[in-house]
Amino acid sequence: IYRYRIKRTKRVSKKQTNKTRLMELFMEKFIVILLTTLLLSACHSHECKTVKHCYEVTSGLPQFSKTRLIYVKYLYHGGWTKDQEKVTREAADYLMSQVKNTHQKLAIVTNLDETLLEYPYLLDYEPNTALIKTHQMQGGFRAIKPSVELLNLAKKYHVDVFILTGRSPDEEAATIKNLNQAGIAGWAGIYFKPANIENISEFKTNIRKQIVDKGYKIVLNLGDQYSDLCGGYSEM
Repeated sequence: IYRYRIKRTKRVSKKQTNKTRLMELFMEKFIVILLTTLLLSACHSHECKTVKHCYEVTSGLPQFSKTRLIYVKYLYHGGWTKDQEKVTREAADYLMSQVKNTHQKLAIVTNLDETLLEYPYLLDYEPNTALIKTHQMQGGFRAIKPSVELLNLAKKYHVDVFILTGRSPDEEAATIKNLNQAGIAGWAGIYFKPANIENISEFKTNIRKQIVDKGYKIVLNLGDQYSDLCGGYSEM
């Protein structure tokens, strides 16, 4: 409805009145509050500890691509950056508490896209798989600074970093090239999702289990989706 209102308004008059603009701003704020309330309600009503719970939490929520107009202001006026910095500060504090209190091998597991590397075209294209893969193969994605600073802190204290991604194995060379260009180096391993595995949460959970079985304690698990975080095998 909101997108239709914008199109209809533009057809009626290229020069919007103040009243129309105020109405649009009100609709933006209302929809953001509504979606945030839905998300928080889902989080409080489900434990996101297993793959099953993960999809119960997210199954009724709108996809980012369908509501992207709402978040333009959030993304490009500092809200997104401030939240990234807040979360990584909390993660860094927890990391340091673990480094000081254990002699066990420690590790951080992180997602790749929209966690370490930022999609430059996120709001401009529909998220079809073929188009996304084309851009991934071309590379040039920028590093997300707060996340990279957190990983650099981890490496400083000899905490190994493992990258888990839903990208396919045939993107490995292009991905590693992009990581190097973005200044993301020194990680202990990177895992790509095989084509025969459909469920991304199960893939990432299994990899985390393999890392734990090697004697690591995963102190942090970083991601931008519930599917990155569900399934356990991490402290935070």
